[in-house]
Amino acid sequence: MAPKSLSLGESTMRSLCFGFVCYKPKTKLQEIHTPTLILRSLSRLDCLELLRFEKLWAFLPVKQMFIGLSTVKVIGKLSGLVVDVFDKHIVVASSAAWVEKYKTNIEETLKRLVGTKLLTWRPSVELLKEEGFECVIESEERPEEVHVLENGIAYQVSLGGQKTGFYVDQRDNRLALRSFCKDKTILDLCCYTGAFALNAAITGASRVIGVDSSKSAIDLADANISLNNIDPQVITFEKADIVQYMKAALSKGETWDVVVLDPPKLAPSRKFLEKAAIKYRNLNAMAMQLTKPGGLLMTCSCSGAVAQSQNFLSIIQEAARAAGRKAALLRVSGAGPDHPIDLAYPEGSYLTNCLLRVI
Repeated sequence: MAPKSLSLGESTMRSLCFGFVCYKPKTKLQEIHTPTLILRSLSRLDCLELLRFEKLWAFLPVKQMFIGLSTVKVIGKLSGLVVDVFDKHIVVASSAAWVEKYKTNIEETLKRLVGTKLLTWRPSVELLKEEGFECVIESEERPEEVHVLENGIAYQVSLGGQKTGFYVDQRDNRLALRSFCKDKTILDLCCYTGAFALNAAITGASRVIGVDSSKSAIDLADANISLNNIDPQVITFEKADIVQYMKAALSKGETWDVVVLDPPKLAPSRKFLEKAAIKYRNLNAMAMQLTKPGGLLMTCSCSGAVAQSQNFLSIIQEAARAAGRKAALLRVSGAGPDHPIDLAYPEGSYLTNCLLRVI
């Protein structure tokens, strides 16, 4: 059922099978909740059964904890299926053969539960190949971009972008960054569409630079500056390889008050841990050298294998030694509380976000 029309001052919440959407008519863009469903560790028959309406309602009491959040994900127990909802558009990320096998059933159920016909299916071709499933990419009509509003910031989300198009899991960490940015210079490395940088800019940073190697991501980041009416003299985005950018900045003696480093997944599995540790160490060593003495480094890893190894802090300490700096840990977090970790499935933990004082 579509949401009812709202008069001024009213607010209503519509529960979904995996989250909710809050409509606020006074905002130009709807402050929207982008829920995600990741369900793990059940048999395939149980997975299909759980997709039925009556089974999914069991998740609803948990959602009440997150009223007022602008983007929400819910983690349960179905492996290989991720669902994000951006406004009225469903984005499904498939990475398991069983999901592809029951694609039609899943699509029909999600459309019925969300109350929309708009759905984009995003199969992970390489992961599916590992399961022996040859994926055929079907052409589909879809909007190239949708708009969402998170913590007061508007974003253009590319439905063909990385993962499902927007990193909902960093929402609370973006919000935490705001406390340290007023009158500071900020460098956002691997900025994607500029979410960390935009949060810094709207809270009074004196100068913000975002860097990413993807031209399409930088184009969206630039569009987000205009979308939020931010002074382009305060914030700019540059397309560049971050290693080359950091080397060039070091050669010029440039430093920043706050540096954010959020690289892509460097260890897709445990067998890549050793090589990934070297990459993380080298990236963080350069990032620390670009941080002013007494400044802050927010560094991240989205590699589940790294999180499970519990070695990320050791890697950061090695980076500090390599950079000739000392680092004090101020904060460690992961994904938001709407990403609960099942105690029976600790492997579900993947995101590590560390805030450091670099001396």
